[in-house]
Amino acid sequence: MPLNIGLHTFMRGAMSSREGTLAIAQKADALGFSHIGVNDHVVVPTDINSRYPYTEQGQWPGKAFGEALEMLTTMSFIAGATERIRILSSVMILPYRPAVLTAKMLATADVLSKGRIVLGCGVGWMPEEFAALASPPFDERGAVTDEYLDAFRTLWREEHPEAHGKHVSFGNITFMPKPYHGGNLPIWIGGESPVALRRTARVGDGWYPASNNPQAPLDTVERISAGLGRLDKVLADAGRDPVSVDRGLVLLHSVDWTAQTKDGARRLFTGSSADMAADAAALREIGVDHVSLIFQTATVEETLERMQRFAEEVLPKP
Repeated sequence: MPLNIGLHTFMRGAMSSREGTLAIAQKADALGFSHIGVNDHVVVPTDINSRYPYTEQGQWPGKAFGEALEMLTTMSFIAGATERIRILSSVMILPYRPAVLTAKMLATADVLSKGRIVLGCGVGWMPEEFAALASPPFDERGAVTDEYLDAFRTLWREEHPEAHGKHVSFGNITFMPKPYHGGNLPIWIGGESPVALRRTARVGDGWYPASNNPQAPLDTVERISAGLGRLDKVLADAGRDPVSVDRGLVLLHSVDWTAQTKDGARRLFTGSSADMAADAAALREIGVDHVSLIFQTATVEETLERMQRFAEEVLPKP
C-alpha cells in the first residue's frame, strides 16, 4: 500500500474563517488526501515563558497570531462538510477538557462522520494555557492523560461504564451512542519521549510523533527508521504485535518546491516533485503508514494552489 498523506493545519490565518476552513477541507477531500489534522489551542496566553519543544530556540510561532479556533468544534464542522477524508486531532491536549464530555464529543463526531474521526493526543507543553483553562495541574498531565485514555476506552466500549480514579470518576450512566465502528475509535499517541512510546504500547492504536523535537529529531529517513526501531522494542517488551500499531509522523515544516539544499542536505518533502515522491516511497519502505504535511500559507488561495500541485505531481494515485 502507498503512504497515506494528509494535511496538518493550524486554526488561524487561512483556517480561521468559515470560508477558509470549508475551502481547504473540501479541496483536501476532493483531491484524495487521506486525512486532515486539526491542531489544538483554546486560548493564546499574552505572556508565554514556557519553552516550546519543537524549535531550537524554544519559541512558539503561534504566539504571534493570537487566534485559535477550537479543535473539536472545527473537527465536527469539517466532518459535516466532507464525505471521505478522515479528521485527525493533531494533537489534542487531553487535560484541557473534561474526560466524559470529550469522549462524548468525539463519539458524536465519529457517528455523524460515519467513523472518520482519529484521536491524536498528547500531554501538552504550555503551563500558561493549562492555568487559563483551569485544567488539572500541569505537573500531573501525564497521569491525567493516562486516566482519560482509560476512561475513553471504558465509555466507548462498555455497556455500563464506570471509573473511579484521582482525575476521572463516573458511574451510574448510560453512554450512547458508541463510536461508529463499535467502540474502536483510533487513538494515536503523540510525542517522541520514552514515556510516549510506553503509552503507545499500553493503549495506542498508533504512534504519531513530530519531526522537529531537538531532543529527539525525526527529520530524516534514517532518524525516523531508528525511532520506529525504538517503538518496536517497546511494543515487544509490552507483548504487543508491532503490526497492530499504526506509524504516523507530522512534519513541522512546510512542503516547499523552492527550498535550497544546504551542505548537500535536503529536508523531507522539499525540492522537486520527484524528490517528494521519492521521500514518500522511502518513508513507506521503512514502515511509516501516515504522514501529515503542512501546505498552509497566509492565504487560502496559495494554500489551495500548493495542495493542487502536490496532488497532481506527488500524491500516490489509488
